[in-house]
Amino acid sequence: MTNIINFTREEVPKDLMTFKEVEKVYKIKYDTLYKWTCLDNKITYYSAGGLKVSERDIINWIMGSKVAARC
Repeated sequence: MTNIINFTREEVPKDLMTFKEVEKVYKIKYDTLYKWTCLDNKITYYSAGGLKVSERDIINWIMGSKVAARC
């Protein structure tokens, strides 16, 4: 028996974007992104080297927020 604890590291996505990059590419305001990530925990964020999010998570969030047009 050993006293070694094995930790598994969470894999960091390779498609990370800074909040400013998301704002530029997807036209999502910094404040809105901050609310959905840091305050409401709806989108996972990574804080290494500044606040970053996975582009795949942003696309999924945008696609999930679409509302069908009313005729």
